Amino acid sequence: MRVGMVRPWISGTLRTLAFLAVFSALAGTIPGDRALAEGAGNLGTLQPDGTISRDTNTVPQTTPEPPSDTAPQDDEPKQAAADADTDLSSIAGLTQSGEGKAAREALQRRLVAWESRLNTIELALTRGGTDYRGLAGLQSRIFDILSEMATTLGKLRPLLQSIERRLAGLTLPEDGVQESETLAEQRRQLTQTRSTLTNFIKQIEVLEIQANDIVNRISSQRRELLRNALFVKTGSLLSPSVWRAAIGEIPELARGLTLLTRDWLSLITEREGPIAAGLSLLVVLASLVLVWPIRRRLLRWGDRPKEALDPPDVRRTLSAFAIVLLATVPVLAISLAVYLGFVSFDLAPPRVATLLGALFIGAVVVAFCQGLSRALLAPGLPNWRLLGVDNDAARDLTWIALAAAVLFGVSFPLASLLRLLEADSPAKLLPAGFLAIAISLLTMRMLRVAGRARKGEETTPEAPEGSGLAIIWRWLVPLFWLAALVALGAPLIGFIWLGWFFAVQIMWTLFVLSTLYLLLLVVDTSVTAGFQPGSALGRGLTDAMTLSGPTIEQIGVVLSGVIRLILTVLAVIAVLLPWGFSTGDMTGIVRNALFGIQVGSVTLSLSAVFSAIAALVVVIAITRGLQNWLENRFLPRTRMDVGLKSSISTSFGYVGYIVAGLLALSIAGLNLQNIALVAGALSVGIGLGLQGIVNNFVSGLVLLAERPIKVGDWVVVGTDQGYVRKINVRATEIETFERSTVIVPNSNLISGVVKNWMHGNSMGRVAVPVGVAYDSDPDKVRDILLACARQHSKVLAFPAPNVFFMNFGASSLDFELRCFLGNIDYALTVASDLRFEIFKRLKEEGVEIPYPQQDLHIRDVEKLKALLAAPAKPGDDTPPATPDKPSSPPSPGSDSA
Repeated sequence: MRVGMVRPWISGTLRTLAFLAVFSALAGTIPGDRALAEGAGNLGTLQPDGTISRDTNTVPQTTPEPPSDTAPQDDEPKQAAADADTDLSSIAGLTQSGEGKAAREALQRRLVAWESRLNTIELALTRGGTDYRGLAGLQSRIFDILSEMATTLGKLRPLLQSIERRLAGLTLPEDGVQESETLAEQRRQLTQTRSTLTNFIKQIEVLEIQANDIVNRISSQRRELLRNALFVKTGSLLSPSVWRAAIGEIPELARGLTLLTRDWLSLITEREGPIAAGLSLLVVLASLVLVWPIRRRLLRWGDRPKEALDPPDVRRTLSAFAIVLLATVPVLAISLAVYLGFVSFDLAPPRVATLLGALFIGAVVVAFCQGLSRALLAPGLPNWRLLGVDNDAARDLTWIALAAAVLFGVSFPLASLLRLLEADSPAKLLPAGFLAIAISLLTMRMLRVAGRARKGEETTPEAPEGSGLAIIWRWLVPLFWLAALVALGAPLIGFIWLGWFFAVQIMWTLFVLSTLYLLLLVVDTSVTAGFQPGSALGRGLTDAMTLSGPTIEQIGVVLSGVIRLILTVLAVIAVLLPWGFSTGDMTGIVRNALFGIQVGSVTLSLSAVFSAIAALVVVIAITRGLQNWLENRFLPRTRMDVGLKSSISTSFGYVGYIVAGLLALSIAGLNLQNIALVAGALSVGIGLGLQGIVNNFVSGLVLLAERPIKVGDWVVVGTDQGYVRKINVRATEIETFERSTVIVPNSNLISGVVKNWMHGNSMGRVAVPVGVAYDSDPDKVRDILLACARQHSKVLAFPAPNVFFMNFGASSLDFELRCFLGNIDYALTVASDLRFEIFKRLKEEGVEIPYPQQDLHIRDVEKLKALLAAPAKPGDDTPPATPDKPSSPPSPGSDSA
């Protein structure tokens, strides 16, 4: 299928165009301030005295011109910035030289220019009269100033830190010690330079505070303007006066549209001839009519086979994404071609170009929404559907989405046309109210259909519990119901602009969330499928970086999570922008989060945090690599014992982790002195709640340094014994002979009693107890035992084995064979071998290993014999007495009760 050839970046372009279109339609229909109600073509220019001059004869435009920074007061700051950017470092090195003086003067001019620009903007705010988009332009200028300040501070603060370090190295001489004039002069210059840099930094910080205060004031004024515009009393849509005024304005609007068309055709006829005028109109109509058959033919490329029973998730999502592109790209391409053709050949005056742009934007929005609904709902194709609804609900939701998209798309050229014709408020109120009511009714119908489909899905056994769709449904549907009710009721009670605003926000929010849902699915499935060990990318990573399969999958999961987070943040910003927030507000928040938020004396920065995490990962990776090299390559070739090798490797790892942590904290901008103060404040908590953890940690360091217990030692701790396998920070792992692991806190090994069979060396003693009969020759038994010990290959000749006569036992003479082994690890094996050999030799020599013997003494034997010999008495056949059985309960009514 050819859908895989489509480029993902086109989707971002479509979203941007749709976003701009929403704002152009919204700005052209909301009343209040004249520029807020009729567009931004009358934005004007900020003058040196703080006023904003406007050309009252300018026809409002759909797309505002960006605020100009060519005012006279901006020339000097730009020149100052260029001068100061030449070499800020010369301030630190050439304090008294001409170059250093020039740099200081350039920086001072920059500070004066910033202060002048901020004062001018603040004066304009104080005088008032600035419209909605004019405030946005002022805010954009302030953010430019803040960006310049941040860049300058980023250059000055490292210079100040360098000066501080150099001054710390030039300590004052002790009493009675004469200091050279060179050092004294250097200290004086560094001190003066530090004072100069500190002065500049503090001035910039004060200007930053002023700029942030102005930004907050502008944001408050913008939200106040929006609030006043939305809650203006317009008259009810049911009011006859509104209808009479709107109908009375229709002839004037028709006359204006006729004049606009005639002027456009006259312009084309004058420049290119009458045939070109007709062709131009024909091109516009043909582009709007023929684009849909072309689009329908292209959509056949993305047809999903109905016979596919269980297509993979990645194929489903990529097919849906391709359908959206195929549905939108033809309309976008033809619209851009026609629009740019007219503009490039100067065949469309500004007003006609504005109307054509709104017309094409509406067409693109309709195409995108229809393709998006078809991609997500897949009518008639349940196996390809990305939303959990049935076929009937999918079909109904598709038609509802198409109807809402058509209404939403029509609003763009309609609002632009009314704005260009300078229509009065009644002519704008009527279509705005009807569109708001229509969109609200379609939204309610959509919510009811989706609610029934969701209820049916919950009653299905296969319905997934706690899915993302269920969470979105649970939290967003009540908000959509409330917004739809406001959009329906506000025009009926006299607040048409409020209802229209809520209707636009419903469409825009659904537009953003649906696009976000599709993009999240595409990212999740495609990245997950790409970072599989069997994929081409996975095999390439395995060959190039020797990564394991789980590691490649983890990289894919992390990358997918990061992209999903970025898309979600962008969607939240897009939803919040129409509610009085500006792109400057959002970029300011992002800038502060990325490049520093001042909290007291600590600067929190996401970029610094990410850099610190990266440095931490790199240093830990280097530490682990060197640690593995020590364990596997270097230490095995030395003569050190296993325990010493383990101690060296573990200590090296601890040092590397500490260095990585300190480096990460330094890069993150945390002062180690502050950390020391915090650690001192936490010392009380360490002494109480964390005492056990600290005790075990210190005990672990003692074990590594003193080495009373080493890795590989055979130790006995209480009732458990086994080999030490690993000494960790908090506890030590002991593997028992049953192959189970005993976790022993390090403090128990230091303060408790531990038996170490291999402390100092691995030599140990084996004792084998033997018992023989009392009639055996002890000397012969001793010789047999010694011979068995001396014949074993693992028994040491020195110290020589010994046999001890331990005791006169109850049943035997007790001997014990004691011999020494070079490696106590073989104690059990050697003891077993010796027992086999001893048993064999004793049997050959006729030495008996007795059974346990015991004498039994019986008193009054004669009486027992007489009793057994006495005959039984005749007639005495009475059976033995038996225990009495319990009597049965009395019958009812008997007297025995």
